[in-house]
Amino acid sequence: MTATTAPRLRLDRSRPFATVHGERAPGDPHQSVHFAQDGIHFDAQGLHLDDLIEDEKVRALVDKRLKRQIKAAPAAETAESTDASDDADETEQSGSDPAGDVNLDAWLRGDAKYPWFAITKAVRERYHQNLTRLVDVLEFLVFDLKVITEAELDGELKKQLRPQG
Repeated sequence: MTATTAPRLRLDRSRPFATVHGERAPGDPHQSVHFAQDGIHFDAQGLHLDDLIEDEKVRALVDKRLKRQIKAAPAAETAESTDASDDADETEQSGSDPAGDVNLDAWLRGDAKYPWFAITKAVRERYHQNLTRLVDVLEFLVFDLKVITEAELDGELKKQLRPQG
């Protein structure tokens, strides 16, 4: 029987990230690094590599994002999340930017829930697109930017898409 593994942070493909290339010697701790974002290393599946975190600031960032990801996951399953509690958490974190913490990749997959204003703000700030309708945001992120494939899109969001022909 395998032991349960700790939850891992997922790469936000909707935000800038770097790809890591090159050959590494066997035994190199960075051998499985494929992506980097905000000082965090990720493997080929887009999951963070906890063993490579050395800086306390990076550790705090991972913990903060992981808490938000874990908190968002049950809300996505029950679909009864309260936006008021999310707004309260964001006001508690002084100096935090709600749009900067929006993981559009997770939102598109249905793994996270965010208030609509935070999603439109994130799209506006990252991509300089002022989109206000859900269908426009979905088509821009899925078909134009290809943040995720249409097959990976959450079922409820997929219903909002116009047929592509």
